[in-house]
Amino acid sequence: MDKYFRTLSSTRQLYAMNCRANGQRYIDQEGLVKAMKSALRRHHDVGAEASYIISTYNNEERGDGISETATVQG
Repeated sequence: MDKYFRTLSSTRQLYAMNCRANGQRYIDQEGLVKAMKSALRRHHDVGAEASYIISTYNNEERGDGISETATVQG
């Protein structure tokens, strides 16, 4: 998943720079998701599972995802 996340991170950065260069104040979220799906398809030949990978990436970025190294204490 790390290779997908690196691609999505780079896509997000490039898309944000492109939006700012075009004079937009805010990043168009629909356009960003479309660009992310396109990048996954182009670089990794990911099709139907692109939405799942993007939602997992967004959860990890916000800290909502469960880490693979997380342990249950109790």
